[in-house]
This record gives sequence, C-alpha cells and structure tokens, in this order.
Amino acid sequence: MSNRSRAPWPSTVGADSQPRRAWFASTKAAIEIALVAFEASPVSTGLQIATLVGVHAATGDLALAVGVFAVVTLTLEVASVVAVADLLDTDRAQRYVRKTHSAAVKVGLARLNSYRSNVVTDLGTTLLLGTPAALLVKHRQAPERTTAQNRRYGCELALAATLIWSIAAGIALAAASRPDLKALGLIVLGFGVVISISGWVKRRWLR
Repeated sequence: MSNRSRAPWPSTVGADSQPRRAWFASTKAAIEIALVAFEASPVSTGLQIATLVGVHAATGDLALAVGVFAVVTLTLEVASVVAVADLLDTDRAQRYVRKTHSAAVKVGLARLNSYRSNVVTDLGTTLLLGTPAALLVKHRQAPERTTAQNRRYGCELALAATLIWSIAAGIALAAASRPDLKALGLIVLGFGVVISISGWVKRRWLR
C-alpha cells in the first residue's frame, strides 16, 4: 500500500458532510467488492461462454464470436483490476497484509514472506484464478505498491490472459463446429504454437 498521506478536506466543509463522505466511501467499497467477487465467480465464466456460443450460433461467424468474447472478457478483467487496485490502497488492506505475514510465520511458512513472483507465475495465477488474485499476491509481496502501479500491471496481465483465453476459445469453438481431421490437425498445431510461445516467454523471463 502507498505511504502517501491523503490530503485533508478543507476546513470550510461542514461536519454534516462527514456522514455523506463515509456513506460514499462504504458504498464505493461495497460496489468494488461485489465487482471483484463477480469476476471470480462461475457466473462470470458462464457469461463469457454464453456470449461466445450465442454470438456464433446467431451469426455463424467464428471471428466475430471470438472478438465479442475477447471484448467481454477484457472488460470484466479490467473493471475488476481497477476495483481491486483501489481496495488494496486502504488501511484495511495493509492490516490484512500484515496479518498474512504474521500467520505465515506462526505456521512455519515464513519463507513465503520472502517469495517473489515473476511475470510468468503472475500470468499463471491470472489464468487460473483471475487478475484480482494475481494482484493480491503481488501486493502482498510489496505492500508499498501504489494504486497506479497495480492498475497498470493488472491491465497488462488482463490483456495477456484475454489473448490466451480468446485463442483457446476460438480453437474449442472451431473443433465443436468442424470436427473433421483437418480441423483437428489445426487444433493440435494451434496448441503446439501456444505451448512453444509460452515456453519461450518462460525461458526469457527466468534468465
């Protein structure tokens, strides 16, 4: 969390504005928590899959279906990134981070406190659990990260993950709509390319 001091409110603001500010802050936090929870829920995944299949069924256009799927997915991921980055820049989040560090020491897992992930492991966390989870892990390792840093890095992860998910969605949809030998061959080739690129990226970042 950032150590930046928050600017005081002008003294001309009356005391009656305090409840309004508190209400606005709590409402904003509740909306952000709901958004992050929705992104991590099966409902979000169902919406993405339904969009992919529905657009393809209505138009028969594979590229259009994958394109709409990518837009929906990226929108959900970026919205959750903005929300979780804002939530992490709070005193409550800082207290939570301190508690997790203390808990790790108590259960004999102090080495987790010195663990530092890289872009490959962060992307893996994003693909498995979503971008908010990857940002939470990253922020726990470096609580001094600012909201801007978390948003920028989260958007980069969201973009990369959306690209991978979209490729996989396109391959799966092509296999379902054209289950012939040619399509299967292209599917195998596509998976090979994705695996090769992933291996190259991993070797490059782990040097």
